[in-house]
Amino acid sequence: MPAPLYGADDPRRCSGNSVSEVLDKFRKNYDLIMS
Repeated sequence: MPAPLYGADDPRRCSGNSVSEVLDKFRKNYDLIMS
């Protein structure tokens, strides 16, 4: 399920805190889906 959400993000924007960035975006997307 997270694959499409990760794919929606631009992989070229990955930086040192890419993990935190992905988790933050995943949390926002999760809130949108569950709300």
